[in-house]
Amino acid sequence: MLKSIVSQVINGVVGKISDDLEDKFEKFKEQRNRSNNWCKVVEDAVTATEGIDKEIGNYVFKQLPIITFRRQLFENTDSDIITNFVLTLAIELCRFNKEEFSIPLGIAVAENCIKMSKNQKDFQKLDVHKSELKDIIDNREKLYKAYFKLFDDINGIQKLRVFYPKNGESWLRWEKDYSVDINVNLSKGLPFGFCREGFDYQKILDNDNNGEFLKCAYIRNEKEILRFNVVTP
Repeated sequence: MLKSIVSQVINGVVGKISDDLEDKFEKFKEQRNRSNNWCKVVEDAVTATEGIDKEIGNYVFKQLPIITFRRQLFENTDSDIITNFVLTLAIELCRFNKEEFSIPLGIAVAENCIKMSKNQKDFQKLDVHKSELKDIIDNREKLYKAYFKLFDDINGIQKLRVFYPKNGESWLRWEKDYSVDINVNLSKGLPFGFCREGFDYQKILDNDNNGEFLKCAYIRNEKEILRFNVVTP
């Protein structure tokens, strides 16, 4: 009797381990296939886009803020996700003064991801608002504002002010006219792509301009952690 019970317990445990391993293996295969599909989608879109060479494509699509969209574009694509992806792509392409390619390149990648996903949708039914995107991307200041507004948290506790360069300039004036305010919860950390070279960040402490400027930032648990004063992490 005891031997039978022990045998049943062992078989049950072995069966559970086997099921767990199978689930993990299936997830591994799914992630590998998605990664391979992503590489193919990106390579095809970059190759077909005149004006974007392979080196630029390799650099841009290896940036963490772009990679973050990979799963979303394959699984839960809607017009808002595509819009956010294009804006993020435009910011990355600003480094090469190629942001005008973000709309055709971004939409091509998104459309091909949808075609290769399990939950296929009719891409034509997704309203991407291309004319509005073009109006934003053609103006660097509008692009900066729209991009950083992607990080706005409706339940945010702190207000951060992001200073950006004026159109036609590459330096900061640290003036309110060339900044955008967003609400965040610093205790949650921020998604990849918030802290960037060429911008400055201020935590507003009252209703006007007083505040602490960013001292350092680092990545922890797939989030950007910001420090506005000298505090040991």
